[in-house]
Amino acid sequence: MDYPNSCQTSEQFTQQMEGTQDDHKEGLQNRHEDKIIAFRSRVNQTMNNNDFLHLTRGDEDDFLLLFLRARRYNVEESFKLLCNYIEFRTRNASVCQNLSAWQLHHVIEDGFPCVLPYGNQNGAKMLVIFAGSWDTDTYGTEEILKAFILSMERLIENDDTQLNGIVIIADFSGWTATQASRLSLSFIRQVFAMFQDHYPARFVGFHFVNEPWYVKAGLTLLKPFIQEKMWKRIHVHGNNMTTLHDHCPQDILPAEFGGNKPAVNREYWARVLLDSEKTNGGHVYGENPFKWSLNQEIDEEEIPHVISA
Repeated sequence: MDYPNSCQTSEQFTQQMEGTQDDHKEGLQNRHEDKIIAFRSRVNQTMNNNDFLHLTRGDEDDFLLLFLRARRYNVEESFKLLCNYIEFRTRNASVCQNLSAWQLHHVIEDGFPCVLPYGNQNGAKMLVIFAGSWDTDTYGTEEILKAFILSMERLIENDDTQLNGIVIIADFSGWTATQASRLSLSFIRQVFAMFQDHYPARFVGFHFVNEPWYVKAGLTLLKPFIQEKMWKRIHVHGNNMTTLHDHCPQDILPAEFGGNKPAVNREYWARVLLDSEKTNGGHVYGENPFKWSLNQEIDEEEIPHVISA
């Protein structure tokens, strides 16, 4: 199988998407028009414009498709996910507003997170976290959470990401007791909330590598709060890359994980996000995230550009 070029530049990454997104989107909308209509009706029956103000990303159908795709076009489940998404952003407004890649680029370049410029064998987006690179003297968990939210907001704009999902690899090489002591229960709960029924994305795999013993113990304690479907997608590998390769073939893994791709370029994803801000004329993700309604027209110049899978 041929995989996308691992040396793809951030500019090529965006240009590739701009060339394919519109055609793909039109096909999806035509195929699932009845689902979009049913979903819109469900929203209108339950909420009014005063209660349901949020980012629609410029196109009502596109916005609704985000949630339909994440729940395999089940209207009721998509509606529940939409409610959870709004609830998450409302409860965490302080970290969801005014997100800027320029302000967070040092966090992203440390590996919180790195999004690879190619997908896995099934086309899923690959997101790598280098936990041991956390500079606790420079930034805290709030900045890390903001970087995750900014990255997720960027990723969920992409059709292929929505259709094929996201794979997460968390590498704990170099993780220290000092870093562990800086984690709080509220932070862990916020992160799990993002990945479990609060974002319009399908997380198809969570892989922990080079983790200390207490990561597995902590996951066991959290198991009662993790859905069975998600629990089955969590894999703890230790330093055994062979078991990781059972899920992620070496041909689509970077060298850090025994793969055949080059080592992760930690500046790459930060450049993608920074280039997007330049393209959007200073658009800031999360800026007043509830100011647009489903029925309000959006200035096309304010719509964030999309990326390629």
